[in-house]
Amino acid sequence: MGFCVFGNIAIAARYAQRMHGLKRAFIIDFDVHHGNGTNDAFYEDPDIFPFNSPILSVALFALYLVILLSYFCATCNQIILFSFEPRVYRKQPLYPTKGRGEAGSYPVTGKIDQIGSGSGEGSTLNLPGGSGDTAMRTVFDEVIVPCAQRFKPDIILVSAGYDAHLLDPLASLQFTTGTYYMLASSIKQLAKDLCGGRCVFFLEGGYNLSSLSNSVAESFCAFLGDRSLASELDDPSYLHEEPLKKVKQIIEKVKHIHSF
Repeated sequence: MGFCVFGNIAIAARYAQRMHGLKRAFIIDFDVHHGNGTNDAFYEDPDIFPFNSPILSVALFALYLVILLSYFCATCNQIILFSFEPRVYRKQPLYPTKGRGEAGSYPVTGKIDQIGSGSGEGSTLNLPGGSGDTAMRTVFDEVIVPCAQRFKPDIILVSAGYDAHLLDPLASLQFTTGTYYMLASSIKQLAKDLCGGRCVFFLEGGYNLSSLSNSVAESFCAFLGDRSLASELDDPSYLHEEPLKKVKQIIEKVKHIHSF
């Protein structure tokens, strides 16, 4: 949803199922905004499990990464979605939050206690995390990889939004071009290990032209097997300490709640 006219990833997943017989689609959404359209479409579906997750921490804000994990399907055909959405705690919210006392980036959805409803209860997982590259690596290794291994997808689809970059004007996160190289490289390997290398990236958000172009280029470098240029592009002086202890605590809580 958000600013998108069509839900490209959801449409692509259904197309892959119906036209190519790829029944199990694993969706990773690392755009900073919660994939609420896909999430809501399958919130009461027991066979759909969304996964949503942005990580962050900046100066005066206590920022949180949300990972929403969801499987969604038509009858027996399953899709799993990982989407990234930050939580920002401060006195004046960025957007109206209906009295919740909490704000995040648009559309202000995707919480740890949103686990689906009706027959779909327990099929949705939202993980508030920490910030930046190290936290993202931890989340990927400890949550996304084992989930994908258990799910055994036929194809991996990626909502590749680059607005979690620390220079992006909208979210003030701590992703770097190196983070995106790591994500693309790790996803490529995951697809190679689990589904014969079948993986498609869909370009989504990103509002700083410099960081957007560099991060997209790093993703291409990772897929092509070229070396990363992140050390020449990223300035570590902009980074702040990541709340890794908090990230670990939340990951363990999610694993316990969902027997993950």
